[in-house]
Amino acid sequence: MEDDVWADLFARAAGEKCEGEKEKSDQKEGTEAMKRKTTGRPSSKDGISCNLRKRSKTKSASDQILTLDRTEYGKWPTSFELGQSFDNTCQKFRRREKHGICERCDKRDVLHVLRVKNDCKGKDDIENILMSIFVQIRNIRCMAYQGKINGDLGSMLRCITQSLHLSCKKCTRYGLLPRGETEILARRFSVLEKEVETWRKNVGKHSKKVSSKNCINERIQIMSAADSMYYRTHYLAQFCQSLISTRLFPNPVQYFSVQGLAWDVESGNDSWSHFVDEVRKDKTFEDKSWVIDIDGELNKSVKSEYLYNPLFALYCLRIKEMVHMFWRTGLCKSEAFQREHLDVIYAEKQKKMFTEEHETTAPLSLTKWRDSSRDCACNVYAYASLSPTLIEKIIMWINKNKLTVVELGAGTGYLSAMLEAGGLTVEPFDIAPTIKYSKTFNEYHGLNLPFMIVRQGTESSVLRGKDLRQKCLLLCYPPPDDSMAENCVRTFIKNGGLYFIHIGEGQGLTGTRSFELLVSSRFLSCGRFEIHSWGTDASQLTFWKLKKNAKIIHSKPRFMLCSNCSEKPPQKRCRLLRSLAYC
Repeated sequence: MEDDVWADLFARAAGEKCEGEKEKSDQKEGTEAMKRKTTGRPSSKDGISCNLRKRSKTKSASDQILTLDRTEYGKWPTSFELGQSFDNTCQKFRRREKHGICERCDKRDVLHVLRVKNDCKGKDDIENILMSIFVQIRNIRCMAYQGKINGDLGSMLRCITQSLHLSCKKCTRYGLLPRGETEILARRFSVLEKEVETWRKNVGKHSKKVSSKNCINERIQIMSAADSMYYRTHYLAQFCQSLISTRLFPNPVQYFSVQGLAWDVESGNDSWSHFVDEVRKDKTFEDKSWVIDIDGELNKSVKSEYLYNPLFALYCLRIKEMVHMFWRTGLCKSEAFQREHLDVIYAEKQKKMFTEEHETTAPLSLTKWRDSSRDCACNVYAYASLSPTLIEKIIMWINKNKLTVVELGAGTGYLSAMLEAGGLTVEPFDIAPTIKYSKTFNEYHGLNLPFMIVRQGTESSVLRGKDLRQKCLLLCYPPPDDSMAENCVRTFIKNGGLYFIHIGEGQGLTGTRSFELLVSSRFLSCGRFEIHSWGTDASQLTFWKLKKNAKIIHSKPRFMLCSNCSEKPPQKRCRLLRSLAYC
């Protein structure tokens, strides 16, 4: 039965005729969905833009904007509840005081099945399908997190399979979701299935007593695959307005901040405390501030009266869980893990592509963890995880010089929304805004809902013919190996612009060498600050002011400095830790 379901599902994705579907229009829809999968962008004929234009007649721009609400942090979503434990020793979870332990069975909340409350069902079939997929993803993730495989794992996988089949069928027939989107979710599910099967086989080789502590690599890869599926399900939920407006579907920061929802937050905080103590004692760490300041910055992110920062809060939570899974379990210190790391480093020497040269080498489980943690989160929010302290530095510098901000390449408008919440006047633009009625498709953020209205525009349409002396140009993670950043700065200078803020990597995955040379030769550096790293990035926040009567000097760009001497531009970057570069 399952083989028939998947054959039908992928036949739709490939544009082939399925049983009961013989009309040519269905075949054309499937072919266009396949084009999107191979190019990463929707084709002009796939009907996505058309569908969005139809929706814009009934939805205003403000209806399609996400709000920054700090009450969501750590708050259990009202549409879900915990039921029986995975081993069926109790039928419903009852919390003991404020701790994540059940009064009935003395087991943690992460060892109990999540389910949708009967009175919180969605308004239509698609909403119910997405919520059903979400709870099964969460349950599989928590099984892997605790290393418990004695629950009905097979039925959870079958439930997801059936939900995917139904969603594909209804979306193809009624156009409820953009074409091709459910197929992407199906592909991610196939990865999850493979990871689960690998785990089951390895667990079968050991006793149940030993299996909870072994197979950590496999468990982490299941969690990463489940997280990738969660983000895709969350992405699809945004097309169901009631799921987002009524907060029936938990957003990422809520999902990972609530005790017992995605993981055991209490145990993670305990592991983090032990890790910080070890770092304090370790004399080989020269700069310990990035570790010690995490809790303080997290409190600022969720408790500030005007700077609620969900992306950085999410960063702190994922870093803590990473420490819990890789450090506290002893995985990162194991001989097999370190040997795998050396093997990967040797293999990486053979790669010569631009993006491959800038990849951070790591064992497979760590690579998958980083990808699911950072890339998925940045797709929803922004690619720079600025701490509240750095947000405040931007606000202070702009206010000090009495400027307003023009951000180009604003994406979802997340950073602009943060700055506007801090009292600044901000104008965000993007060549492909993510707002629902846009005619273009943003390849970095897709159709994720924006955090403020981002207008469509390029450097030529936004900057030319205007007096920019009292405006500050903001570029956050300009596309790599692309002239966009250089063109923006040149146009900005020609029209009287004096102040510039750049957020991204020097000599890395943002901008080009000629862009960095232009900025280094024409501007004075007014400040340089390291941004917290996810492990695969090495970004900085830099402030610049145009030099008076400056001549372009053809020399090596000083966009970043040596990690050792802090004076000369670096020549080589560490492959294990991208933030380290040496002259």
